[in-house]
Amino acid sequence: MSDTFKSTGAVRAHSSSNLARGLRAALMGIAALVALPAAASANCEVPVERLDPFVEANGRMALTDRVTGGTYAALNQVGIDVGGAYVAEPFYNWGGIDEGGEYQGVLELYVNADMKRLGLWDGLCFHANGFQIHGNSITGANIGALMPVTSFEANDATRLFEIWFEQFLFNDTVSVKVGQLAADEEFFAADGGGYFINGTWGWAPIAAENNPGGGPAYPLATPGVRVAVTPTEQTSLMIGIYNAIRRRIARPTIHKSVIPTAWISVSGTIRS
Repeated sequence: MSDTFKSTGAVRAHSSSNLARGLRAALMGIAALVALPAAASANCEVPVERLDPFVEANGRMALTDRVTGGTYAALNQVGIDVGGAYVAEPFYNWGGIDEGGEYQGVLELYVNADMKRLGLWDGLCFHANGFQIHGNSITGANIGALMPVTSFEANDATRLFEIWFEQFLFNDTVSVKVGQLAADEEFFAADGGGYFINGTWGWAPIAAENNPGGGPAYPLATPGVRVAVTPTEQTSLMIGIYNAIRRRIARPTIHKSVIPTAWISVSGTIRS
């Protein structure tokens, strides 16, 4: 696991107090020692040869293809990969502010596409995914903690999450991603965090508390641009600019004022 220092800050226009708050978050973010995922490559997460654990030894059609009538394999052959996952989280609390149990589930559906195999140019990838979130939060109903018990907790909704194009350039050493992005997919995260369910192992509390609406992270992605430079396998640099979640504030002369915001994050990695 590689160690990475990150500088992360929220930059807010037209508000000196909010700007100062964002700068404080940036200074605190410098001290965060985290790990970055490995640099991406232009395979667009679409396997050239589909691997399926349900393929039978005698070479007959895989279970997924029997269910879909061969559609899954046909899509894969032209550069499209579709899939999904379901997370079921039942919890019970024997103490806290109220004893009781809750259930929350999250269904994710996604599509990845290699645009070259679809007839466009080399190095262009597409991704989109969405969530159907349902159930109740045990954190709010039974525990009352400041941060959620699990990183999947969110209000009930059916929503599009990320949708973007990513272009790889210069032999995959540079990539530019544009679209609706979530900062917590690539910034302010640790490789080992996926082994834990507590919400603090996902989007960091310092980022959630110092950004309007919690910042550009699950379950709300925002328009943004991310540039990654990976000159060698041991060195990488990423910078992302995101439209932070807008919020309305009350002022003596303006009762409902929308504060425009931006969220900027920079990270670098040197591996030995």
